[in-house]
Amino acid sequence: MFNATVYKTIIIAFLTLSVFFGVIGAYKLWVYESAPTSDYEEDDYYSDDEDEDVTPQNVYVGADAYNFIINSTKAAAYFVVAGFLALFAVGLEVIKQLRISNGLLVIDDKGKYIDTLKKRREVNYQPFTPEHDKNDNATS
Repeated sequence: MFNATVYKTIIIAFLTLSVFFGVIGAYKLWVYESAPTSDYEEDDYYSDDEDEDVTPQNVYVGADAYNFIINSTKAAAYFVVAGFLALFAVGLEVIKQLRISNGLLVIDDKGKYIDTLKKRREVNYQPFTPEHDKNDNATS
């Protein structure tokens, strides 16, 4: 199993990715700028010179309604990924806290976590030998 620093690193990575995908989803949901169509003159509808350099953002097809549907679907997918990453991070924190409360992770004098399960395995380790197994079967 992992020690506490590995848990902490993975949890921080999952939460960071969760925030990243959440921001991408919000960008897909809220940022949309369609390009002016060629059916009309830009000068008729735009009076400011600032609006002349409109760059399309999150535009996939020519119709606005279809673009809104595509962007909302992509945003929902990014939010689902962000939610799963956050749930994985919370689950790992719960596992870490359960290991600490059950005595599988203990804090030493230096403030570092010690994996007691790993220590128990090292102390009780006995290499497997076929002769040893035969002796056990003969007595039972």
